[in-house]
Amino acid sequence: MAALVAHPEEITGVGRWLSPDALVDRPWRAVYAAALELTEQGQPVDVVTIAWQVQHKSRQLGPGPAPATLVGAVEAAAVDDPRFYSRPVAADIIRRTADSADRSLRAAAENPGLDVSGLSHFERLRA
Repeated sequence: MAALVAHPEEITGVGRWLSPDALVDRPWRAVYAAALELTEQGQPVDVVTIAWQVQHKSRQLGPGPAPATLVGAVEAAAVDDPRFYSRPVAADIIRRTADSADRSLRAAAENPGLDVSGLSHFERLRA
């Protein structure tokens, strides 16, 4: 997220496939949500504006990282390419989605009260 703040021209592209809800780190989720909102409004995206937006909207977005942490991370990410991080982030989202589906299917399979009689309909469609 710090790399996106350092390179705001990439926010729109990432915003097409990554929702803030997909982020598990709540403080950085707030940073990303603020960056998306500012970008959609045509406002400048920089570390000061992001810090202000996160503070201003903390009830909606949740608390962000401490200002010193945000500034340090964005400064360190100035040399990073956000597109480089896109692949592992996207892969992690796919993995987490698959894990969630696996847990749901396992829980359903262990439920003795689950009626699976309608599943034969799906078998006929697949054939």
